[in-house]
Amino acid sequence: MPIYEYRCENPLCYSDEICDVEHPISYKDGVYCSECDKDMEKLISAPSMIVIQHDPKTLDQQAERNTKKMGHYEKQMREKHYQEHKHVRKPKKWYQADAETNSKIKKMTKKQKDKYIMEGR
Repeated sequence: MPIYEYRCENPLCYSDEICDVEHPISYKDGVYCSECDKDMEKLISAPSMIVIQHDPKTLDQQAERNTKKMGHYEKQMREKHYQEHKHVRKPKKWYQADAETNSKIKKMTKKQKDKYIMEGR
């Protein structure tokens, strides 16, 4: 439930303190001063914010945090996997042509290029 701050509206009241009252948003009844029994004014105040320190802001920070949390065996497994697959060449994508194909495409006419695009060869 939210906490609201109230102060007495009566200028003749000696109670100059601000009261914190917890009640639901739908609460319609007034809050009364303990000194003079007059209505109290609801104050507008900034909501309290919870700040979490060291919260990662970027993917690099998140990855670094996850690596630090990783166990000794997980780090060894990941390093071993990296070493094994470091020299493996990845196959080229369909849109990554080699130099020979590029030279063939440059020599084609517009109609041949359109056909090459539509058929793939």
